[in-house]
Amino acid sequence: MQNFLDEQKVKHKIFIINQVDQHRFNRASLINVGHLQSREDCDYLAMHDIDLLPLNPALKYSYPKAGPFHIASPDLHPRYHYRTFVGGILLLTREDFELVNGLSNKYWGWGLEDDEFYARMKKAEFNISRPRDIKTGQKNTFKHIHDKNKRKRDTARLYNQREATRWRDHQTGLNTVQYRVVSKHNLMIDEASVTVINVELVCNYTVTPWCDHKPVKSSKHRSMILTLPSHILKLLGIISYVHWPSQTDYFTAAVYEHVRLGDDDPLQIAIQKNIKIYTEVTGRAAAGGADIIVFPEYGLYSAKSIRQENRKILEHIPNPEKENWNPCVQKEEFKDRPILTKLSCAAKVNRIVLVANMGDLQPCQISQDPHCPPDGEYHYNTNVAFGRDGTLLARYHKMHLFFEIGYNIPSTPEYAIFNTDFGVMGMFTCFDILFEDAMKLVRDHGVQTVLFPTWWFDELPFLAAHQFQEAWSLGLGVNLVATNIHEPSLGSLGSGIYSGTQGALNYTHTPDGKPKLLFAQLPKNPNNWHSKNNIRSRPISRQNLNTSNLVFNTSTPSYHYEQTDLLNYTLSKLHKSSDRIVACNNGLCCTVEYDTNALKDNFYLAVFNGIRSVKDHYFWCEEVCLLTVCRSQENKQSSSFPTTTKTVFTKIKLSGNFSTSYVYPNVLTSGLYLQPLTKWTFSMSQQLKELVTMATLTDPVLSANLYGRCYDRDPIYRP
Repeated sequence: MQNFLDEQKVKHKIFIINQVDQHRFNRASLINVGHLQSREDCDYLAMHDIDLLPLNPALKYSYPKAGPFHIASPDLHPRYHYRTFVGGILLLTREDFELVNGLSNKYWGWGLEDDEFYARMKKAEFNISRPRDIKTGQKNTFKHIHDKNKRKRDTARLYNQREATRWRDHQTGLNTVQYRVVSKHNLMIDEASVTVINVELVCNYTVTPWCDHKPVKSSKHRSMILTLPSHILKLLGIISYVHWPSQTDYFTAAVYEHVRLGDDDPLQIAIQKNIKIYTEVTGRAAAGGADIIVFPEYGLYSAKSIRQENRKILEHIPNPEKENWNPCVQKEEFKDRPILTKLSCAAKVNRIVLVANMGDLQPCQISQDPHCPPDGEYHYNTNVAFGRDGTLLARYHKMHLFFEIGYNIPSTPEYAIFNTDFGVMGMFTCFDILFEDAMKLVRDHGVQTVLFPTWWFDELPFLAAHQFQEAWSLGLGVNLVATNIHEPSLGSLGSGIYSGTQGALNYTHTPDGKPKLLFAQLPKNPNNWHSKNNIRSRPISRQNLNTSNLVFNTSTPSYHYEQTDLLNYTLSKLHKSSDRIVACNNGLCCTVEYDTNALKDNFYLAVFNGIRSVKDHYFWCEEVCLLTVCRSQENKQSSSFPTTTKTVFTKIKLSGNFSTSYVYPNVLTSGLYLQPLTKWTFSMSQQLKELVTMATLTDPVLSANLYGRCYDRDPIYRP
């Protein structure tokens, strides 16, 4: 096969999707799996029977730009000659395959799935073409090597299978196939490069009870081949992910750390580029088994500083609490709101809950509303959540803007809380996480999973994105699904999925200029972890994402981060390899007890209790106990924070007499890695908050901190 394609100069990859479960053979589902597992590599596919090989070089496998191309036509196939036959070998573009939602998953056993697929293509009004002017015939165009004695076809029709599969299937397809990748192998077979993917299909016994029967005398593993020629191949990275069957107590979350495109383009062009990526990523998240995907703040466009410029891309987002809205279904009503429509359709097509960030325009009456802006419009930085059917579930207007000129904040606090089939979700945006309303979402409203789109700018030593995400999740004992923009030159990176006392289940903080798609299974209740079913031991994916036909800047960018000014901190330097040090600031006293074989870096105990100022514009109250490595600059004590260290602590015990109950702990190691919570603990009492590392700590430490938020002493927030 490889020689045949090489002769035609067709770039290609060969995939064998091998079914290794105990269910009956399901060719259609295997083709769906093959498409999902390979679609980042190539832009069209050949649905290719493993037992049918072309002999005539006049059979062309080139890109089917005019529509599906049926190579194994009825005039040429050695066995099947009816007019509507489209099996054997069929070429389709990836877009055409997705447009008809792939093949039906109802056909367990042999036969009929091609006939149902023909009906799908005809309904889509595809122009199905076939080879012309072929001089060979039905006996010498293909080599058909199926041995019915060795591999007997499973033609049994069980339960009501015969009746149920007579009709068009409008329920199942590419977006509903369930499977688990058991293993993946890249092999050389007779000098041909082949990728073998062993999969277990998941049967929905309610829909297709005929997926099982008593074992038949056939080979243990049932296989098919997918040949995927590449018309345009742009490969940056490959997504591969294990899809576990759903469990009652858990769900799968995905986050996408996005490299935004089109910052120098007009806003409408930038949105088109980025929403195309969102659509692709949503499909891959669903294929990986995700129940929900979260996209970052300002992922579709970069906000402008001129209000009228931003207005061009705002859309009126209706209130889902007052009426049900589904932009993908109600397309006429939403024809002037393309962002809402495309996001809704991405959720609907992939049967996934989707959360994204965009701009909302709400009209107001100046004569009736004292807060109404002079132009009679509220402009909001807004999160939207769509259900599996595309319905708008919730919208949230950001309450704490961060130098976002031209946007407004709601006059009263908003709490976005919505139900899904896997639990109650809440959401807020970026700067909100530092303020009391975010905490109240958990404390007062009982939300156990928080969705957090952000465009965060790292600040060391204790406010890097992933660092504070984990600390906030741990401090409040809540699931946090957080996703950031990836722009390291601005200090923007760091996304993850966290679960209270279990810490980070999956996170990324790698300034490599590449987008990333992360998955993790989360407990619906973060307080109900089962040791015998601990999902930390299961595989997780933290991989670079390829988006077909889109090119990202893959050069390693510079990483820039802000640095906390310790001018008003009380600082005490560590001099000995082992010691106990106490330092106080405005009534907060912090103690560190530590042991190390040798201090190889400058470490300080830093303590602060007071009001933080950000550019003399934003203010909030902090209580901080911090052990950090630090370098002095320009005769300033402890004013620069490196990202690497050499000092290994065998013990750190950091504690403080905080006045607040809201303390967010974290341990960061050399290279800005989160220290797993298996190697340190955090405890609170009314008198003391304490962080203790284990003796098994072997990584050089950058910082250990207890970050307290004294919400009750916050000055009034002003945007």
